[in-house]
Amino acid sequence: ISQGVSGAISGRVDAQGNLSDPGAMEGAASIEQLTLTRGDFSGANDGRIELAWRNGVLRVDNLRFRGPNTALSIGGSAGRSALDLALHGTFDMRLLESFVPQIERSAGKVEITAAATGTVETPTFAGTASLQDGRLAIRDQPLSLRAISGRVEFSENRVLVQDVHGALNDGRVAMDGDIRLERFTPKFLQIRMQLDRVNIRPMDDLTFVTEGELHLAGRPEALTLSGDLDLPELLYRKPLVLEALLTDIRAARGRIAAPDVPKKEWLTFDLAVHANGNVRVDNNLAKGRLRGDLRLTGNNARPGLLGTIEAQEGSQIHFRGNTFTVSQAIVEFKERREIDPVFDLHAQTSVREYVVNLHAFGRVRDPQVILSAD
Repeated sequence: ISQGVSGAISGRVDAQGNLSDPGAMEGAASIEQLTLTRGDFSGANDGRIELAWRNGVLRVDNLRFRGPNTALSIGGSAGRSALDLALHGTFDMRLLESFVPQIERSAGKVEITAAATGTVETPTFAGTASLQDGRLAIRDQPLSLRAISGRVEFSENRVLVQDVHGALNDGRVAMDGDIRLERFTPKFLQIRMQLDRVNIRPMDDLTFVTEGELHLAGRPEALTLSGDLDLPELLYRKPLVLEALLTDIRAARGRIAAPDVPKKEWLTFDLAVHANGNVRVDNNLAKGRLRGDLRLTGNNARPGLLGTIEAQEGSQIHFRGNTFTVSQAIVEFKERREIDPVFDLHAQTSVREYVVNLHAFGRVRDPQVILSAD
């Protein structure tokens, strides 16, 4: 990555070939060309880079790096007893993909100003970074950000995220946060996110729109996700085979109740979800609208749900080749550290001169069904 290095460094060497006094080394060097290529990004220095070493201190002058949407200048000195470096300029957000593999299709420009002082053992940092018209996607996830702008202030002890806003999928998002550091490692964080009609499609047959507020707070090893979300729209269309569905539910519950490898508990849930909009199911088993309020509880190892979901007037279910009109359907979640709902369903249909009544109830994993006819 470097060409045309010239200069000289001198020092005292003992009989074993070791540098007897590193502080006595002195000299200078210049770099004619320095290039950096990563992915589809490529940049190079603008002008000769001058390096000088004297009394244990390395000094860098005239390090100017340029590339697409990138113009950075670095200068100052660094030694064991003193540190005085400054960074200023802009860089292309595509560079993030080289260091964060979860990010793809990134674009935008970041303007940064930073200074490092103190010593190498106990450095002091201060700076700001501003993003303009940023864009990125999360690899293998249905999340895409565009037109993102915001500002970050940082030091060796703290990172402040201020007024970050833009478009998330087809909706709007705004975020701010406060991250406390210790030796450049996060020790406590508080992040708030405001969502406005964000469209999410976690699978082909499930799409929903959500809005509200999310909070993530705590130590990295003990975080809490809380907030209040509304679901103005939701549509579930995936065809289901009833017998296979019940088998999958039983198997999934068994894995949660007795996992082969205990999961580390690091994220606690306290998230309210309100299904008060156009929340619909339309597949081979059911068709209708749902309303209710749920609260996600528990943690990442043992999640739970509290609350009730009810079917609205006009809902239908399809059972053994017949379409039943639902008169009542309630699903109740009562376990803080388990998802094991209880349901009660009443529905009717007509078969020739008979009115057939269907009553299904119990646990979803082990339903009871009673059929009667008048």
